[in-house]
Amino acid sequence: MNHPFYAEALPCESCGEPTFQERQWNPEHELWTATDCSCNTPDQPVCSGLMPIIEACKSVEELLERCKAHRRECLQCGPVEMPRPKLAPRKAA
Repeated sequence: MNHPFYAEALPCESCGEPTFQERQWNPEHELWTATDCSCNTPDQPVCSGLMPIIEACKSVEELLERCKAHRRECLQCGPVEMPRPKLAPRKAA
């Protein structure tokens, strides 16, 4: 017996990842982005103390080391967690 195919999640139109939460309209790019998606992280530094650190670095290696050290100490930036892939919720049988 064939079962119809259907999706249980709507995609984030910015990156294509499925979302099980609501989406929000992004008027700048004219697309729907997922509120729980990792592509919604800010492109700019989170706190004002990070920009002088970035500007003072002379190499990529130095930039990475100093940004990691800043995030370990800064209460505003804090450690950045990479989200795990989203899985569809399991339904009770």
